[in-house]
Amino acid sequence: IGARWEREIAPLLQTIRDHGDLGWEEVASQYDHYSLAEFLESRGWSQGAIELWGLLTHMEPFMNSAFLEVLREEAGRWFTDVVTIPGGMDRLPRAFLAEVGTAIHYGMRVIAIHQSLEGVQVRCRTVAGEHTFTGDRAIITIPFSLLRHIEITPALSRGKQRAIRTLYYDAATKIFFQCRRRFWEEDEGITGGGSVTDLPIRTIYYPSGGEPGGRGILLASYTWAEDARRWGTLSPEERLAQAIENVEVIHPAVRREFELGASKVWHQDEFAGGAYALFEPGQQTHLYRHIIAPEGRLHFAGEHASLAHGWIQGAVESGLRCVAEILDRAAG
Repeated sequence: IGARWEREIAPLLQTIRDHGDLGWEEVASQYDHYSLAEFLESRGWSQGAIELWGLLTHMEPFMNSAFLEVLREEAGRWFTDVVTIPGGMDRLPRAFLAEVGTAIHYGMRVIAIHQSLEGVQVRCRTVAGEHTFTGDRAIITIPFSLLRHIEITPALSRGKQRAIRTLYYDAATKIFFQCRRRFWEEDEGITGGGSVTDLPIRTIYYPSGGEPGGRGILLASYTWAEDARRWGTLSPEERLAQAIENVEVIHPAVRREFELGASKVWHQDEFAGGAYALFEPGQQTHLYRHIIAPEGRLHFAGEHASLAHGWIQGAVESGLRCVAEILDRAAG
């Protein structure tokens, strides 16, 4: 079934390789209105084949998402050429602290943004009261799911307002186990990678870094969309209890090796408002140019303001775009 999927998208990937951005424009013009399920149905896939492929590849949660979101990950080999930073990904933001550490104001909740011909004012609130920061320009990295609740004056363009109102954000939930030993390595020879299931946990991921032996952290469940929302309705304690039951089906040793656990429900995070942006069919065509367009002295960055939704890479690319915009305007 995997080979069939590769055959279906091969001509589209070839067009992109041969023609670059123009190839993407051609593919997008033809397929942006398709959901993933609609694309497969248009290729003659039966519901049984769609279900089988969706389960085996953990793509079932994305069947109603834009087909282009899935195609873009395939074209970029984003799940194949994955890289990390030795010592932890938090080393990336920490590397900036020496230069910008004193300019960071912690605990500030943005409540209003105002721009004029002279500059930008950002009003924030803390438990101690309100504070206003001023600048020539502002780069706004707040997810649109939260920007919807922030007052912005003068009003943004209608296209930007529509993008803020309607850009879809997916749900995601992660459940972690700390185990007294890495039984998956010691007993089963599993190092790195993951297991895909049709259980509520959906996928289990095994750490590939760190020293062998001793305690280990298991990503016992990583779910998206409706699966993630259902985990989010449970209490933290019940999430762990049910996840242990699920993982035990795959790894019977987990119950006796389990020490403690934790979970993260991204769509319930008040400072995230969802896990990541994810286009619905047609949204790339109708929203993307408005998402990234500057509005006067306001510039927009974050994974949602890129085409690499859900990835650090997208956030970095959008930040570089904003810097280029500001430099271009400074140069006249």
